[in-house]
Amino acid sequence: MISHRASPMEHKLLVLYAMHGLGPATAEQLLRFFVDRDQMNYIDLQLSLAELRESGLLNRYNHPLGVLYQPSVEGIETLRMFRNRIPYSSRHSVDDALMGWRARFTHERHVLHHVSKLPDGALEVRLSIMEEDELLMEIAVRAPDDERAERFCDEWTKKAGAMYAKILRVLNDPSEEP
Repeated sequence: MISHRASPMEHKLLVLYAMHGLGPATAEQLLRFFVDRDQMNYIDLQLSLAELRESGLLNRYNHPLGVLYQPSVEGIETLRMFRNRIPYSSRHSVDDALMGWRARFTHERHVLHHVSKLPDGALEVRLSIMEEDELLMEIAVRAPDDERAERFCDEWTKKAGAMYAKILRVLNDPSEEP
């Protein structure tokens, strides 16, 4: 069976197409998305991102998660004009996966954690929740070792929304038990 090797133009259009549906994403998130479907490798993605950025079809901005990319108005217009140049099978593969990945990326942009080493050897775990570009809450917790720091990050990722809601209830209602 002969497989189709996408051209650089198809790669760039596919990046715009996927990002239009996914929303803002880091290069690492996009790589996971495309590699998961065998649509693009690291080098092709990096080249596509650089060329799209240089031509003004992709905006780039800083976020606590890292550098986020998003199609510009010109990028969306280009996609609208040349969408049919993306093979149907590639569009279909992206469309099938969009909902799950969009939710995942949104969660990753809003629920953040960062671990740093303190002078005394302990670890500081910073856990935060963001909405769009606004920091809603951030807490710093000391962890005695890497294993505990990793557990804090994992649990935060799973339970941040519930923890945030509970903290707000306790703060807003003095009769609420912690």
